[in-house]
Amino acid sequence: MAAKIPKVAANVNALRSARRYEQALVEISRLRPFIDTFFDKVMVMVEDEELRAHRLGLLQTLVDEFSSIADFSEIVTERK
Repeated sequence: MAAKIPKVAANVNALRSARRYEQALVEISRLRPFIDTFFDKVMVMVEDEELRAHRLGLLQTLVDEFSSIADFSEIVTERK
């Protein structure tokens, strides 16, 4: 996932600059499978402080890069 963020972020920034917000959201959605896998397979709050900091930093990068398009903290989903 970390390798994909810079490319998607660059595309989103270009789309945001062009005021193409819907397309920017579509671009962000391309990360969904990677983010889902991350939360399904990776324990973020591990005892190893360095590893935990790295994982939290990765999540903060997502927030920093994409929060200018939408407030993702308000999204609620239910799995069936």
